[in-house]
Amino acid sequence: MINSSIPVNRGPKKQAGVSLLKTRVLTEGEISVLESRGNSSDDWSQIYVKEPFDPYLIKGCEFRGYIRIGRLEKAVLNDGRRNYYCGLKNSVIISSDIGDYCCIENNDFISHVIIGNYAVISGNREIYTSENAKFGNSIAREGESEDSIPSIEVINERGGRGVKAFSGISAADFFSCFPLQGQKAFNVQA
Repeated sequence: MINSSIPVNRGPKKQAGVSLLKTRVLTEGEISVLESRGNSSDDWSQIYVKEPFDPYLIKGCEFRGYIRIGRLEKAVLNDGRRNYYCGLKNSVIISSDIGDYCCIENNDFISHVIIGNYAVISGNREIYTSENAKFGNSIAREGESEDSIPSIEVINERGGRGVKAFSGISAADFFSCFPLQGQKAFNVQA
């Protein structure tokens, strides 16, 4: 059962995973196939897909809000131990982007996430984030203040050494930004 207090994205401007450039809405035939396979949606017109798209690879899923699904056709992902068959099965998905050739199965609740290409997500109770998540990139969206960007406290867990994260930052980058307790600050000369 879906918690009705969960916000649902109603448009493309809130998400940044699957590119809108090559997506399309579902056809009537695809919607019929999806429904015949036990899938449901609060609004089928809010689901966008990329080519190739095989609706027979989706079974027992509930979709809410704006969903983008990457390339989906018969394919097998292998992690060296076992095979995972691409498709979406028995999962509740809310306002999320799903990358190309993913295996998503038996998840009780996936909400407001961007799932990359070739991902395997299986057997989870909840995977979610808020509409205001920054995904570690410290980028304020249009209309947001810089204060909305969280900082990460490093070295001293008591705070006071916060760093705004950015894509590609490493633990060594954090460490080099701050002197250890009792040491003088680095002198940086231009």
